[in-house]
Amino acid sequence: MYSAKQNERAIIPLRTGRWVLAPMNVAQERKQTQAVEPLLYDRKTAARLLSVSVRSVDYMVASGKLGHRRIGSRVLIPAGQVRRMAETGCPYGVMGE
Repeated sequence: MYSAKQNERAIIPLRTGRWVLAPMNVAQERKQTQAVEPLLYDRKTAARLLSVSVRSVDYMVASGKLGHRRIGSRVLIPAGQVRRMAETGCPYGVMGE
């Protein structure tokens, strides 16, 4: 005998843009792994999240208003810093105006 739980299926997206019918437990695992927030954002993503230009993010990093980490030649902004900037804003403008 098959129970209803064993036969439950869900449609989940693949990275290729296609969709596949998979068992419900696979769909639930995939949903949980997609909900993980990144710890660090690159400059372009941080700019998009803050609704400013990449150059504005560069100014905030250079002036110390936005914390960052350098990994090789990449400038990465911690998610907490992006969240803080989004909540409090930049009190003196981007370029100290």
